[in-house]
Amino acid sequence: MLNVLICGVNGTMGQVLAGAVASADGVTTVAGVDLFADARENEFPVYKTIDQCQEDVDVVIDFSRPSALAGNLDFAKARSIPIVIATTG
Repeated sequence: MLNVLICGVNGTMGQVLAGAVASADGVTTVAGVDLFADARENEFPVYKTIDQCQEDVDVVIDFSRPSALAGNLDFAKARSIPIVIATTG
């Protein structure tokens, strides 16, 4: 199973991605990160900052804001996991 962390999960693209992951075999969203963590109900925990995430993550997919990029990169680098950056702006 591939464990995914979605940054910007409560945004439009984050929700599209969460839905795609939910319908895919062998992939699961283990957590999300969003500045507005309580904005939507998700089937996984959502944190305000990436540093709060304690789940076992295999890949980070970032659809958040450019201001979050440095912290997201630091998280992925510290854990030696790949990050897909889809941030706009």
